Amino acid sequence: MIAISILGVFAIISALIYLVFHFIKKLKDKERVLSKKIFYPFLIGGFVLIIIGSAEIGTQARLNEALEDVEVLTTENKSLESEKDELETALLELETEHEEDVSGLEDEVKKLSSENDDYKKQIASLESQDAEIEELEKKVSELTAENKELDSEVSSLESQLASAKAAPPTSTASASTGGSSGSSGSSSSSGSTTASTDVYYKNCTEARNAGAAPVYKGDPGYASHLDRDGDGVGCE
Repeated sequence: MIAISILGVFAIISALIYLVFHFIKKLKDKERVLSKKIFYPFLIGGFVLIIIGSAEIGTQARLNEALEDVEVLTTENKSLESEKDELETALLELETEHEEDVSGLEDEVKKLSSENDDYKKQIASLESQDAEIEELEKKVSELTAENKELDSEVSSLESQLASAKAAPPTSTASASTGGSSGSSGSSSSSGSTTASTDVYYKNCTEARNAGAAPVYKGDPGYASHLDRDGDGVGCE
């Protein structure tokens, strides 16, 4: 250190002072001898102390520089740790936001998937309804055609009934010849046709009460209002 170097300087100065004092004394006493035990230890010790002090000063300087570097590095380390903490906090916030976004997207995907399934079910239901509607329209068309056919038959039967009612009686009290018997057979056939055409049942209950149920197409009393399904058999 500096104190050691100062001691070295004082030791050298002491050696020089002793040397000067020796020469002064020697002027008076020629036989005076320089004391090596005093001069050389002070001189050599002074140089040694100066060297040690200089080395200590250099070491201390380097130590001080190292301490300053340590302080700088410590400050930088604290700053880096602070930045690290800030970055970790920001990272946690980003991860939290990311998890929230992912959770929100997953919920949205589930919602859309559920809506998509509902739409598919609705589409399937509508397609089924369309098929049912087409089937019903087909049945309606068939029933309409059958209804028209039945209306035509009813109109024909009503026309025949009206004609039968308007025709003059064909039965006579006297029929004398074989030719008139043919005429009588014709009249009888016409009468039976008229009799069969005159049969009319308002509903199936009336037909059952008359013992005519079931009524087949072509039988007396058969009408379209008794045959709802149009299979040619009424009041099944």
